[in-house]
Amino acid sequence: GLRGDPAGVHEDLKDVIRAPILDDGSLGDWVTVGELPAKLGTHSSIAHLGYLYVFGGVENNASNTAHVRRAAIGKDGMLGAFEDLPPLPKAHAHVHHTPFHAGFVYSAGGALNHKSVTDVFVGRFE
Repeated sequence: GLRGDPAGVHEDLKDVIRAPILDDGSLGDWVTVGELPAKLGTHSSIAHLGYLYVFGGVENNASNTAHVRRAAIGKDGMLGAFEDLPPLPKAHAHVHHTPFHAGFVYSAGGALNHKSVTDVFVGRFE
């Protein structure tokens, strides 16, 4: 993500943070649990079967990426090293949600170099 004005002065981030969901539905304290291999914004992510998956985005505030990466989530909630998986069919960013249903993950719309796109990508977990 980033901190500051997305269209102006900002700092790109690469830390991964998490917070527990408490019994009353509120969030506990946020803690850093890992670091992405590159500064990344406007990407999407899901947690599935003990891994955090990260899709697309803008890397190092410079270029749209097709990267798909995953890191194991340890029993203590900390992340292992990220590994590259087969990429999206093409780079894109501003796809802030990747719904997961019946073994499939969906990446729809977003933008490529600040221009909206109508692409829909579907991936399958095997």
